[in-house]
Amino acid sequence: MSQPQNNHHHAEPLVTDLFLQALKKLDSQDLRTLSAPKAEMGPHFANWSTGTHSIDLPEISVLYRLCMSLPSDPEDLARIVFKPAALTIIEVSNAELFDYCANALERGVLAVVRSRYDYLPEVRVSTDGHSFANSLSSRFKKSKSEDLPASLVSQTPTVILVPDQQDLPDAVARPASATFTLPPLSRDEIDVLYRVVHGISLQAVLPDLLADLPHNDSLQQLPLEGVYGAIRRPTASDVSEALRAAVHSKQVKEVQGALDQVIGLGPARQQLEQIAEDLVSWKSGNLAWEDMTRGVLFYGQPGTGKTFCAQKLSEQCGAHFVSASYAEWQRHGHLGDLLAAMTKSFKEARDRAPSVLFLDEIDAFGDRKTAAGDNAGYTRSVINALLEQLDGVGKHEGVLVVGACNFPELLDDALVRAGRFDLKINLPMPGKNALVELLKLHLDANADEGPLPSLAQRLIGSSGADVAALVRQARSLARQKKRAFSIGDLQNVVAASVTTMSDADLWRGAVHEAGHAVVGNTLGKGLPLSARISAYGGEVIFKNSSPLPGLDELVNELSTLLAGRASEEVLLGTACSGSGGTEESDLAKATKMALYIETAFGLGSSGLTWRPVSGESVTSLLGNKEMSQRVEARLQEALGSAKAIIAEQQTLVETMASQLVLQRELSSGEISEVLNAGKHDPAAINDAEAMLKQDAPTQGSKALV
Repeated sequence: MSQPQNNHHHAEPLVTDLFLQALKKLDSQDLRTLSAPKAEMGPHFANWSTGTHSIDLPEISVLYRLCMSLPSDPEDLARIVFKPAALTIIEVSNAELFDYCANALERGVLAVVRSRYDYLPEVRVSTDGHSFANSLSSRFKKSKSEDLPASLVSQTPTVILVPDQQDLPDAVARPASATFTLPPLSRDEIDVLYRVVHGISLQAVLPDLLADLPHNDSLQQLPLEGVYGAIRRPTASDVSEALRAAVHSKQVKEVQGALDQVIGLGPARQQLEQIAEDLVSWKSGNLAWEDMTRGVLFYGQPGTGKTFCAQKLSEQCGAHFVSASYAEWQRHGHLGDLLAAMTKSFKEARDRAPSVLFLDEIDAFGDRKTAAGDNAGYTRSVINALLEQLDGVGKHEGVLVVGACNFPELLDDALVRAGRFDLKINLPMPGKNALVELLKLHLDANADEGPLPSLAQRLIGSSGADVAALVRQARSLARQKKRAFSIGDLQNVVAASVTTMSDADLWRGAVHEAGHAVVGNTLGKGLPLSARISAYGGEVIFKNSSPLPGLDELVNELSTLLAGRASEEVLLGTACSGSGGTEESDLAKATKMALYIETAFGLGSSGLTWRPVSGESVTSLLGNKEMSQRVEARLQEALGSAKAIIAEQQTLVETMASQLVLQRELSSGEISEVLNAGKHDPAAINDAEAMLKQDAPTQGSKALV
């Protein structure tokens, strides 16, 4: 989208001689009645006797745009288009005009040139570049080359009409001798259409119409059928008023505070609000586009509200929202169909700017480095096409690209480099306070909020999508019972649907996470940002560590990773399976960390030979007996260090575990209070034991983190 234009109209002529001549060529039906013996002059005699009224308005539109993009001198046009074996490409991006373009070109523009130079041949006009390419290759079935230039096939000049040049196969795009793109709707075109419809001379001046028309960038948002309807209004002022009303109805209104509906954003809220403010400033012409953040990546677990957040960002900006995903593009068929669907989404974002283009599931595209097997070529082609589209849209003002994924580590490096996704924002699972706010959003204004904190405590580990689904179930339950929805319905659904933990598992989970927190803090990782336990697992979140850790820091990280298991062994006598299992478990992370020390980092006793550590290489690396022994020794040493700290700080671990049982989630401030107390808290432990006695036996525990 360009910046707002000045209201004054340029002095250049609205039409060319080529347009006027082509218009006459298209006017093949003589609607005048002057030749009739008894014709009488009556109403609208001047209009119907001199006007051009046998042509549909879309044909006039596309003819005008053709004449504005092609050379205006018929001789120049003949040299380009009618050259032997010439291949001319004309991009007609407006789908509403595509079917009209061939007729306006053949019977209008090209007919003017051939009437002046009658020795010129007919020009072949094709509306399908792929079919044209297939016809090229079919003429050379015996040849090994599949992309022969058109000049080797036929001397007939050819014009190919395409909705988007990027859709053309290389066999057509490469040998093209000239390429033209039809301009979008403009004030000048509105003026021409008005004059044709109302029978006013095409060279007349209508300043009252032009001065009040919306800007070109606003007009381009309108469907042509709406434009043609406005053109039919009886006066210039009526036309202008109708167009301004149509533009106003199409504009996306800015929704102040839309991002307030996104719960649990944390520090990211300020960043997103600044982006929204910047886009509004750009729309007003107060901020240059090059100073804008033009790409944002949301990442986090499924159901954390990435799509919802992108929608609310779009609303706050007052931008058109375009949603797309790998799966949506792929469902159209083979590779060519996928790329065409991708191109269409990006084109919509450009055409409807200011816009937010939301690309969901971008981790599904894969990584060109790891692509292998039969699909490797497919993966590379799709990612290359996506990168080209991102670069192209990056040059177009007014398009903010928002990507979303669950696993950012799976993304191709080129996809997330600066300039494509400048800002990367983690959308975490909602904490206890965020869950309370989410529940409030879904409940009626007069609903009882008293039980919400306890409900939120039971829902820790659930996503925003999970909460919304539970509320829908509760409302459905109320409808089945033929009564109004109440908070009791939600309590019943949560009790029946949400996995809970047995007394023993709840305490084990609390001990496990408390061990992570205490050992990590003792070894210099700092104060944890949060700690939580739930039936879906637990976690302790620390601030990001140094990007360049030394051996001591890496060894401390090993001890912190194994501190949950160590805490279970010291306080409970044995460890459970919760420390292992998946590739995201404590044991998996610690094993990889130990391998990194010995191989990729060159900080162990294996020498300086670099070997990569990945999901595929771990098994082969550990298949070496000597390497496996080194890794196991590091893990055992780290576990021993963690157990020593747990034994020394047992009172702290027990107190923190007790608080986790009571609250299920501890903030940084609450963890600080426990750590700073530095002593046994019998009251907290007694409260935890009492609460455990109230819990009913349940379905068992999930993996601990």
